[in-house]
Amino acid sequence: ELAAVCRRALARDPAMCFATAEDLRLAIAAFLSHRSSVHLEQQASERLRALRHHLRDRAPSPDSGSLVDRQLLSRLFDEARFGFRQALAIWPDNPTASVGLQNSVEVMLTYELDRGDVRRASVLMGELPRPVPELTARLEEVKAAATAKELEIERLRQLERQYDLGVGFALRRRLALLIGVVWAAVPVGIGIAVDRGHDVGLVALSISALAFVLFVVLAIAFWRQKLLATAVNRTVALVLANVAVGLAAGRLMTWRDGASMAQMLARDHVLLFASTAALALAVDRRLAWAAGSFIAGGLAIPWLPDWSFYITGIANLVAMVGLAVMWREQPESDQGRSPNPR
Repeated sequence: ELAAVCRRALARDPAMCFATAEDLRLAIAAFLSHRSSVHLEQQASERLRALRHHLRDRAPSPDSGSLVDRQLLSRLFDEARFGFRQALAIWPDNPTASVGLQNSVEVMLTYELDRGDVRRASVLMGELPRPVPELTARLEEVKAAATAKELEIERLRQLERQYDLGVGFALRRRLALLIGVVWAAVPVGIGIAVDRGHDVGLVALSISALAFVLFVVLAIAFWRQKLLATAVNRTVALVLANVAVGLAAGRLMTWRDGASMAQMLARDHVLLFASTAALALAVDRRLAWAAGSFIAGGLAIPWLPDWSFYITGIANLVAMVGLAVMWREQPESDQGRSPNPR
């Protein structure tokens, strides 16, 4: 470029020379600015070569790079992009700087697409001087993959919450405590009445069972948002409802078969043992404590039928209040047994 200015200044043909000294000055000034642009473009090209070198020597998976490695790549790209932009600001028609800016953005955009970083890739896509259809298509693919991944993560989070023992644990603890106290007081009260000579028939026991059914229905209706919020709580509520129905059905079976009160209470313990054992396997292994207490009471009643009401009250109290004590703290991930969602 400088040689061309000199040849024109020294040309013998006046038509080929600069018309005025001002024209010569402007040509020399343009050369000096172009030289600055070329110098910036050369420095930016060095950064671009270093960027490509580091990307070429990287591990196969872009995600395996360290934070320091990514910072180095970002720094090299920022320096290359800045250099090319400054070169074009000085000399807008600098062809090498224009190509270098396009290449540097394409290289970094490809890197971000390989990493799956939709946000940074979208920003770089907007910086491309000239659109590249292949990269545009890849960005749409990465966006679709990222959206699908986010939906899957959200689905897994919802599934995890459905089987999280920590959701509603305080309510389950209060219900266990309340049921334990009532279940202990009612049979012990009946036992005291029987010992004092009062005739407590099957009707009175059936009324107590129906009262428990009503209590379960009201509890589920009142705390339905919490009891029905997760799969764990819904399972507990369903088992409670089945137990209530089973106790009521047991009274009908006792009336039909003419069984004794002790036999009826032993059946109740078997029902409670089966229900809590199933919950221990499916929901929370700490329910095994309650299952053990119920089966112990059921085994003791045939041996001590005269004490059946007291045994029932003690077994219920030990099972439910003991469970409430164990539930005094929110369960951690290593407590309980995580159900199989399938």
